[in-house]
Amino acid sequence: WSDETFRLFGYAPQQFQPSYDLFKQSIHKDDLDTIESSVIQALENQQAEYSIKHRIVRPSGEERYVKELGQVIRNESGIPIRMIGVVHDITERTQAERLKDEFVAVISHELRTPVTAIQGSVKLLLGNALGTIEDNMRSMLEIAESNCERLLNLVNEILDLQKMESGKMDFHFSDTSLQDFMDEVVNIGKSYAEAHNIKLVKTNVDQIKVHMDKQRIMQVMNNLISNAVKFSDKGKEIELSATINNNNKVLFAVKDYGRGIPEEYREKLFKRFIQVDSSDKREKLGTGLGLAISKNIIEEHHGQIWFDSVVDHGTTFYFELDAVA
Repeated sequence: WSDETFRLFGYAPQQFQPSYDLFKQSIHKDDLDTIESSVIQALENQQAEYSIKHRIVRPSGEERYVKELGQVIRNESGIPIRMIGVVHDITERTQAERLKDEFVAVISHELRTPVTAIQGSVKLLLGNALGTIEDNMRSMLEIAESNCERLLNLVNEILDLQKMESGKMDFHFSDTSLQDFMDEVVNIGKSYAEAHNIKLVKTNVDQIKVHMDKQRIMQVMNNLISNAVKFSDKGKEIELSATINNNNKVLFAVKDYGRGIPEEYREKLFKRFIQVDSSDKREKLGTGLGLAISKNIIEEHHGQIWFDSVVDHGTTFYFELDAVA
């Protein structure tokens, strides 16, 4: 151990001869199994290195958060002979992240509750629950409903971003009929597309099953369809397909015939808060989080997502998922 390592663990520099057993005594009891399994995996699976975060308890009883990066050193026969590495104190950063997560969760809840109530009331009025409303009033209520929906989507995206950063985004996988799923995608996206005078068309869909989290992949499809609608001219079509390829992967595609993606945005399109400029920006407003969240969802499915685009001719987004054998 370096002098700083001793200080990090709450000891005077070079106070004792460090050993693995003494190191384990400093680990929080609830994290000990995780540490042991990580070290064993690094030794047995021939991994070059490992990275782990955990808690330590100093002699004073104070808990600290640390991050360790370790590397196994082996002899010419591949037998591990020692491990070297570094340890960082990440307590302040961890506490800041926790406070941020709690703040986002509380604010999102406080926003979602009143907005949902407002949206429900507006829908009742639009449904003539309190009597027939005049056309000019209906128009204003429709604007209110649309903006309530937009605000709820914003809250949901912020929550998803927070879950994505903390590694706590939930997934529930199952074997899902591709035909049934794509039918549901069209039914959900059809009204949004038609409201913008865009036609949603399902082209090729194979009769197979996909192992996926249905709701999360629906979120990805809705996101891609929404983007396609926003950047398509009225009267155009958006084509949806899902077919098996030679690698036994299901290839999903959302193709539009809109304005395409300018070259300067292509490399950073899947990064957070990136929005493609347009001439009518008020219509295209969004958080710039949708594609970043979609990319994370696909990668959690061990898939990949990408796109092809030609300016003034359209864009096709693709992603691949495993087919059920």
